[in-house]
Amino acid sequence: MIINERESEFVIIEQHNHAVLSGDLFSYLQEEFFTGKEQKQDILFATQYHDCAWIGLDAAPLWDDKKNSPYSFINLPSPLKLPHYRYGIDWIEQRNKYAALLCSRHYSSFFSNSKSEDEIKYLQYEKTRQKRLCLELGIAIEDSNIHLEILKFLDNLSIYICINEPGVPKSDEFPWYQNGFEGTELFSVEKSDRIVAYWLNEGYIGLTPFPFTRAFEVTMPTKIVGKCDIKEKGIIEAYKDVPAVFRTFKIGPMGSTSIL
Repeated sequence: MIINERESEFVIIEQHNHAVLSGDLFSYLQEEFFTGKEQKQDILFATQYHDCAWIGLDAAPLWDDKKNSPYSFINLPSPLKLPHYRYGIDWIEQRNKYAALLCSRHYSSFFSNSKSEDEIKYLQYEKTRQKRLCLELGIAIEDSNIHLEILKFLDNLSIYICINEPGVPKSDEFPWYQNGFEGTELFSVEKSDRIVAYWLNEGYIGLTPFPFTRAFEVTMPTKIVGKCDIKEKGIIEAYKDVPAVFRTFKIGPMGSTSIL
C-alpha cells in the first residue's frame, strides 16, 4: 500500500492500482526512447503487473503499532513481503517470460546492498531465475537494460503521483524524487538530464524534459480512511467499509497547465 498520512485520516492507494497507472503511463511514452519495439506488449505487461504480488497483501491491511499507521510498501517487514514477491513473479512468468525477467530484475534491485539473510536468499533465488529466463529467451541479460529503466521510471513516476499531496511545493515533496528520477537520462536529447516532476497545481504535474507523446490525464482509485473509524473498527474493517474515490490528474510539459 502507498500511504499518505493527514491529521485525521490516511490516504491509501493499493499497489496494484499504482502498477496499472504505470501501464497507463507507458502507453503515452515516446517509442524513440527504447529499442526492441517488438517487445512493447511484454514491457507493457511487466509495467501493468509488476506489483501483482501486493494484491493479496493489500486486501487486508496490516497495522504498524510502532508508527501507529497502516504498513506501507516501504516498511512492511521483509518476511511478510518476500514470499509474495516470489509468488508474484511466478505468476507473471507463467504468462510472459520477458515481463518476468524485467520484474525479477526490478525487485532484485531493492535488495542489492542488503545484509538480511532472508533478503540475500531471495536475491540469490531471483538471480538464478534471471539466468534461466535469459537462456530460455535466448538473450543476454544486458539486452533488457533499457526496458528495465523504463519500468523503473514509470514505477517511480506513478509512486510520485500517488505518494505526494496534490499541489505540494517541490521542497515538501516525498524526498525520493525531489532531485528527479534516477536513471532517466536516457530520455533526454543529450542523454544527460534527469526527468524532474513538479506539482504545478492540485491537478497538474509538469515534467522536464517531457518523455511522452502528448499531455494526458490519468485517474487513480483511492481510499481515504478516517483515524476515528480505524480506532472504532480496526484497520481491516475501516478500510473495507470506505468507498473508493477517483482522483484525476493531468500530466504534461512544464509551462502549461491545460490539455488540448
